[in-house]
Amino acid sequence: MSKFTDMFNKSIRAEIEFIDLDNGEDGKQIDGIKEVKVTPDTKSSVIDVNYVPVEQKFVLNYVDKNDPKHVVGHQDILGKIGETVVIDKMNIPKGWTEVPGQPDYNNYHYKFGSKLPEPKNILVEHKIDEISGLQDKNNPELYREVTRTVNITYPDGQTGTGKQQIVFYRIKQVDEAENNKTTFSPWTSNSVNANTGEDIIQYGLLPLHPVKGYTIVAKDGDQLLTVNSKDQLQIQSAFNDQGEPINRTITVTYVKSGSTADPTQDPNTIYSRQITYVSSENKDEVVGTQTIKGKLGEHIPVKLEIPAGWKLAKGVDAPTSVVITQDDDTPITIALDKIVKPDSGKPTGGDKHEGGKPGTGQQGGNHNEGGTGSQGSGNSDQGNISGGTTGTVAGGSASGAQSTTGSTSSTTSSTTAATGTDTKTATAASQSDTSSDDSDLTVT
Repeated sequence: MSKFTDMFNKSIRAEIEFIDLDNGEDGKQIDGIKEVKVTPDTKSSVIDVNYVPVEQKFVLNYVDKNDPKHVVGHQDILGKIGETVVIDKMNIPKGWTEVPGQPDYNNYHYKFGSKLPEPKNILVEHKIDEISGLQDKNNPELYREVTRTVNITYPDGQTGTGKQQIVFYRIKQVDEAENNKTTFSPWTSNSVNANTGEDIIQYGLLPLHPVKGYTIVAKDGDQLLTVNSKDQLQIQSAFNDQGEPINRTITVTYVKSGSTADPTQDPNTIYSRQITYVSSENKDEVVGTQTIKGKLGEHIPVKLEIPAGWKLAKGVDAPTSVVITQDDDTPITIALDKIVKPDSGKPTGGDKHEGGKPGTGQQGGNHNEGGTGSQGSGNSDQGNISGGTTGTVAGGSASGAQSTTGSTSSTTSSTTAATGTDTKTATAASQSDTSSDDSDLTVT
């Protein structure tokens, strides 16, 4: 090959580094100029090579905060080098919501640079809709005002009725990420003891009117209840064994002491005591109950029926047996801890409890009404009211600013023996009787 030919070939190769040949590649993206063997017969050819911006992709990955490997969805934002694209809205997958405290890409201006964009991980969690019973008081699934009604028949045939009322609410949670799976928090009391400020979770001791020569017999259905030596009806849980607030109806009668009709004299009579399970974090949160039955004086072995998802709280000594005694009205309360899942560190059951107690005007506490009549005696300290068939003694409680009549331990009392009328007025508008102890109003 001559020096001229060699120089010609080098010159052509240098030139075609910036041109392309008409070889069917028109309009296509190319990475470089193909080498062409040049001969003396090769004709010159010119193709324009245009440089255009490469389309790039910025990716938002929506990642389950409890499982970093679980990408529940992604969003692609397309653009070219130097272009600014507006992300109008984050397309978070249905049923999920962004974990707070992260960058907000809604109405976000993103500018593409010369480098390929790095994907951005956005932590998301289950979207859970919540509603409190305090917001939906017409829904018995979430809000309940339960009552213990005591119907009394005296030896002379006269009757009386009294009531104790407690208000409960709970939280409903709907998990949209799990096909609207619904769960409920345990029931929480919304009734407050005006004397102690504590929430009321059970029907308190209720003083009854003694009649000489007669024994007071109280029954809840066919279950005999304790009337102690102070003539007080025993404390009762406001929950059934499933932890649901329930109404109770108690019948009180008088029988000749020691007679064959007196079940309290029967050694085979079965009495009951209740265990109440509460959350160690919130003693007002009842998570279950358990009834222990036996004869007077019996030591009944106890096998704890701890609700699922709970365990004994640290340092709690659970009873191994319970003594059945007629005068023992001491409530048995056992604190429990939620069982924590090791993988997520979150408690089982409902985790969120919102709502709280309203500041004013919420009806709460034990509400008692009793008949008045010819018996005609009153005791404002114990709330003892004997009476007959007519009239009522209003009693109640309220948290906040709502005032009611009928407080007992903080009251003034005027009693007219001839008519049996007991008038009680609360000493302060913001206080009323909500005691779970012996300040509960006696009813007749």
